[in-house]
Amino acid sequence: MRAAVNTFLLVGLSLFLQTTSLVAAASAQDASAGGAQEGADQFVPSLHVVNGLLMQNWEARADADICRECDFPSPAQQPLRESDEDDALDVTPYVGAGLELMTPQLPFAGLRVFVGGDWAAAFGTERKVAREGDPGAVGDPAPGGSSEQRFRAENAVGQGSVLIAETDHFTWSAHAGISLPFSWRGRAFRLKPSVAWLRWEIDVEGRVADAECFQPLSGVSECNPNAQATPNGFLRPIQMRAEASESFDAFGPGLDLEMDTGRFGPLGTSLFVSARAYRIQGDRKVELAVPVQSYNDQAGNDEVRARFAFEVDPWVYRAGVGIRFQWLGSDE
Repeated sequence: MRAAVNTFLLVGLSLFLQTTSLVAAASAQDASAGGAQEGADQFVPSLHVVNGLLMQNWEARADADICRECDFPSPAQQPLRESDEDDALDVTPYVGAGLELMTPQLPFAGLRVFVGGDWAAAFGTERKVAREGDPGAVGDPAPGGSSEQRFRAENAVGQGSVLIAETDHFTWSAHAGISLPFSWRGRAFRLKPSVAWLRWEIDVEGRVADAECFQPLSGVSECNPNAQATPNGFLRPIQMRAEASESFDAFGPGLDLEMDTGRFGPLGTSLFVSARAYRIQGDRKVELAVPVQSYNDQAGNDEVRARFAFEVDPWVYRAGVGIRFQWLGSDE
């Protein structure tokens, strides 16, 4: 998972170095008429539409315990389900729009300053970061769940534990930086290094499902209250669930490469590609706990509980492509 992120960083760094070399070799003063920067002597507001990918590495852990004929905490407590710890690379597509304002060229080197922000709709999918078994409705393993045959607890369907995470529907971002103009093959380009901020939310949910059965004198744990044999079987379905939503703020460097594509009266258009690397500020962990549940039935006088831990890696990455509409005013 992390290898993919490292590859993304290396490719981005390589692009930055190669493009910077291109800027050094092509001065804005040498631009031909076809490569002149539109609106270089004025403030230029613009509207952009962008789509891309938000990439994060997640880690998670799920634990569930049972205290048989005792109360938590106790030396007699034991795992209810096998603990599971895993990670996953989340890649969430997004589509957004934003505004930007660019200053006229400064007196030195043709530099311009810009500031902007955008809002995006993210299309996240649920990812089972940590998973053991297949938690769901606990019941009879026979087709239809109506068998009168007894079954052991370990054979009941719907048992397991899982931590599910999903990037929430919206993200907010802002950026500010400098624009380095240059021309290439008669086209006006801008290389735009910046400092960026990103805010987004992650929804986390933990689930545990387990089957506990009546323990007859034979010592074999048997379930199914539909069984006709004596003594009747007994099934205790345990269901535990916890959920939370956590917002994250991150800051980091960004780099855009933009190319002017045309002018239509007072409007100018350009295409751009962007890359961002953000480092999360503050706590990156989300911890969930299910309060202790007590049972006093044929399976025993027991207590159960569940705990979940979720963590985002320090660095989060964003890449996109988009189109910009610039207000240039009269072209006379």
